[in-house]
Amino acid sequence: MNYCYIIRCSDDTLYTGWTNNIQKRFAAHSKGKGAKYTRGRGPLKLEMVEEFASKEAAMKREYEIKQFNRKQKEEIIRQWQLKNPGLIDSYIVNINNWNHFNGVDFENVKILTKTGRRYNLMKKKRAMSRNRNNAKNKKTSVVEKNNIVKQVEDKPVEKSIETVEDKPAVKIVKTGKIEDVTIHDLDMYYFGQATHYDIFEKLGAHETTINGVKGVYFAVWAPAAKEVYVIGSFNG
Repeated sequence: MNYCYIIRCSDDTLYTGWTNNIQKRFAAHSKGKGAKYTRGRGPLKLEMVEEFASKEAAMKREYEIKQFNRKQKEEIIRQWQLKNPGLIDSYIVNINNWNHFNGVDFENVKILTKTGRRYNLMKKKRAMSRNRNNAKNKKTSVVEKNNIVKQVEDKPVEKSIETVEDKPAVKIVKTGKIEDVTIHDLDMYYFGQATHYDIFEKLGAHETTINGVKGVYFAVWAPAAKEVYVIGSFNG
């Protein structure tokens, strides 16, 4: 099966594409590894999916939709949703099931964001890339360690600033016997897509320079996680 789809980005722009695996393709978009246009524009919302027997038919429909203006695209979405009530929800359920089966789990993390405000992670990552060559020469991952103990949900934590795969990150370690929960790249991408006021208030954010990039770096963990690396910064 082949698909033509429309995604709504967090800045309310629309992206049209085609694929032969809607679950994998949408996950790639959400990770920032899909089309260049959707990178840094998450969270993303799937608005419409049309099925086609052949790749050529799906590509033809994609081309047709891309010729339309914004108003016409919104009408296509509206008409498709009226004609297929509840179908988009089924696609989303299937996508979430696929994500879970393939180790991409949104539900591990609870994030509250401010509607309409989007932090452009990709801009920060581009700035970081200018210093990546220097970082590759460093075998040690620890750049700085601040043994700061905070009370979050009545549980002590230890904070240290490190690099993960030559990218700046903050590591949070919960003390005590707590089950490990893996946080995947997709979750990390979503952390960088919004201003996390509640998280900022609980954990705080600390200004530092990592690999030559000055910023306010932060980290969070999922429920029951022992430790997690999160790449990003907070510009509240």
